[in-house]
Amino acid sequence: MAAVADAYHREQGDTGTTRINPYDLARDTDAEFYVSRRVPGVWPQLVHGGEEAPAEATYWLLADDEKSWATVEYVEGREEFETEQYGPRRLWDEVAAAVREFDQHGRPGRNRFGLTVTPEVESVWLDHPARRIAPERL
Repeated sequence: MAAVADAYHREQGDTGTTRINPYDLARDTDAEFYVSRRVPGVWPQLVHGGEEAPAEATYWLLADDEKSWATVEYVEGREEFETEQYGPRRLWDEVAAAVREFDQHGRPGRNRFGLTVTPEVESVWLDHPARRIAPERL
């Protein structure tokens, strides 16, 4: 995946930390669904450390604009994880905010979501059509 990020930029990104476990996020299909609706145009990918580092992984976020990316470094047993993000979109900040919203909504399963589609608009909602969670798309 490093070659993918190299295509996006050649400078260092901004670093930070998070207490959101990227490994847990990647395994929680309901959370990833919610995040994908709140943070459109982003592709998540968990890349394991392989034989040399089996207890490590990197959670990549790559934006459709090919200008923004973020990583979160998972190390087994840690409660805080290193982040790096680069580009005009602060992808990890967007994802972290969506995860906090997901938690505030009680970590809803997909059975609580709905979709309204008309010739003019497509809208994803939680519990009721008036409670849209994603930007409407034409």
